[in-house]
Amino acid sequence: MRAGGGKYQRQSWTTAKANVVSNLPLLERTLREMLDDDALRITAETELAAIEGFDSVTKIKLVLALEESLGVRFTTEEVATARTAGDLLCAIAGHQGPHA
Repeated sequence: MRAGGGKYQRQSWTTAKANVVSNLPLLERTLREMLDDDALRITAETELAAIEGFDSVTKIKLVLALEESLGVRFTTEEVATARTAGDLLCAIAGHQGPHA
């Protein structure tokens, strides 16, 4: 994770939709493995805090796993403000977009 704003700007859901959709399976698979829940299904609208077993430690582990597997670095703000799966997916898309 990086502190501060950096060169990346958060994209809107509409702008980032293609990248968001393509990364949803990775996010879901990573959460299933972390929470040992093969039945877990998420959408972009899934509230992270509503996932059984998800807590602040899980959030940090998830972010680190995503950074490693995708080769991206989230800002502290992106992590702190991510409330839904879609928030994380938009942050990922912002790092994979044409300006990344």
